[in-house]
Amino acid sequence: MSLTEKSVSTLKGIGPALATKLEKLGITTLQDLLFHLPLRYEDRTRVTAIGAAQTGQTLSLIHI
Repeated sequence: MSLTEKSVSTLKGIGPALATKLEKLGITTLQDLLFHLPLRYEDRTRVTAIGAAQTGQTLSLIHI
């Protein structure tokens, strides 16, 4: 059975309630679940000096 045929409800920890919530997001198969990507991604590994920050830029600040 391929990922396009296997239901998300076959996974341990996904019961009927969670399967219903995932279905509302259009996630019914394991393939759907694997390819469901976040709306946006913030790379928090890049450190930017405050002086180099630009208006409207999302930053991660660290205290040294």
